[in-house]
Amino acid sequence: MAGLRFEGRADAYLEWAVASGFRWLYRDAARSDRVDLLVDDGYGLIAPWASPRALLTTGASALPAWSWMELAQALTVSRPALLKQLQAFADPGRVVLGLIDSGIGVQWLKGWKGSLKKPIRQVFHWDMEGASAAPMPRISHGAHVLSWMAGQPPYTGFGFDADIASGCPLMLVNLPDAAVYDPTGRWLGRYVLDGLDYMVDQAIYIRAKRLVVNISWGPQTGPHDGSSLLERALGQRIVLAKQQLLDLSIVVAAGNSRESRAHAQFDADKGCQSLTWVVPPAGPAPSFLELWWPQATDLSQAQATVQAPDGRLLELAGAGLVSQPHAHLVIVPHLSAANGMRPMALLALNPTGDTAQAAPHGRWQVSVKGIAGAAGRVHAYVARQTANLGGAYRGPDSYLDDPSYGQQGFARRPGPPRLGSWVAREGTLSGLATAAHAQVYAAAGAVLSTGEAAAYSSEGPSAGGGTRRPDWALPTDETPLLKGLLGAGARSGSVVRLVGTSMAAPQLARLLLNGPPPLPPSSPWDRRLGHGLAQLGWRSRQRA
Repeated sequence: MAGLRFEGRADAYLEWAVASGFRWLYRDAARSDRVDLLVDDGYGLIAPWASPRALLTTGASALPAWSWMELAQALTVSRPALLKQLQAFADPGRVVLGLIDSGIGVQWLKGWKGSLKKPIRQVFHWDMEGASAAPMPRISHGAHVLSWMAGQPPYTGFGFDADIASGCPLMLVNLPDAAVYDPTGRWLGRYVLDGLDYMVDQAIYIRAKRLVVNISWGPQTGPHDGSSLLERALGQRIVLAKQQLLDLSIVVAAGNSRESRAHAQFDADKGCQSLTWVVPPAGPAPSFLELWWPQATDLSQAQATVQAPDGRLLELAGAGLVSQPHAHLVIVPHLSAANGMRPMALLALNPTGDTAQAAPHGRWQVSVKGIAGAAGRVHAYVARQTANLGGAYRGPDSYLDDPSYGQQGFARRPGPPRLGSWVAREGTLSGLATAAHAQVYAAAGAVLSTGEAAAYSSEGPSAGGGTRRPDWALPTDETPLLKGLLGAGARSGSVVRLVGTSMAAPQLARLLLNGPPPLPPSSPWDRRLGHGLAQLGWRSRQRA
């Protein structure tokens, strides 16, 4: 099967979805007849219903029931009436904070009081999931991130003093379950971009001067060179917003996969004889491994061979697709630059816990043939599986291994890779953290008590070294032993702890909103700490 083609290019995940009969894509029970996909050629999204941007820019009198805005309460008024209400709050040089996340819990936000002589905070809200009768879980990723981005961390100790971020208007987009639980990670280009367009549209309409948007999400997969659909779109939106006199900055998390053994790299001319991909048993979701050749590699020379734990083989040279009942191997071209292509291979496995066509669990062997005279490296990335804070269980992560990788250290924390190991900790940034535009910032994690980089915080640079990320590091652990930071739960008065660079990004967003972007210090850039540990004016910890 040749698979579907769009504008002369192919999308590997779309070909896999077609080959597997769309069986493993997450489907929303309320919209079971619709499937969301994106085409990663930078030109289009497949959207089964209109985005709010399309509705708002055409002057629709009210949003449909499944997408709604909120200004302390749900509004279904015309745009002129809405603008009149908003202008009552207008300030010269208005600044706005935006958050795209899941489980934000806007009902809980209605009681928030502003700290800058405001009677109440103004909240614009688009719930992509729509109204739900399900009770809010005790913990959620979005509620925790929001408390650090725009509130006061709800516990005695350290945190932020009152600032612009603690009283400015908020624009919030709640991602739907179909986005959060999609095992491919392809939802980012579909839902995040729609959410960003909604925020930019509203910020321009209320005549805001500055908008800082936080996105504490990002895949482990992707080209990692700034050429993904969403990374290019973020830069485009910043340029377009500037034309409308809106200063847009976007902050993303650097990622948490430094110690996850989710990245490998090797010279393209030498290839890789046997890279081991360890896939755990009883997984409820598909597993994915991506291989990316260097830019300008001849597509016909890209060749990969995969051996399953039971001995069955998948082998492919050049563009195409080969399949077994439980596994699919696809090679497609990817537009990496204006005049360059990067071959990309996708190995997609059925869930190892599926009763009908389960993929064998265990050690899958991946071989990549060397290309004589090729320059650069081939990169391998494993898709993340572990559940998000408050999210549904998706199974343990698969990981990469090779004979040279060090096994010393704690049982759950292997030591650093030995010299010559294909598995690498460098280049483990999120697939969203390598955007080329200077106003897309990546935040790494650090230990508050020592100032050192958090062990899990992903390292730069981007693939090929073209983008120096992360930009700054911010506290994500209290001490080397006390991981994470306390923040708001999803229910009133609740406090939970979240570990990861998802906590660094909202702090950097808050810093950017409170003043001009921090200038790089004289110290050299570091692939773990970026330009260093940002000074945010934390209050000293109160001790009895």
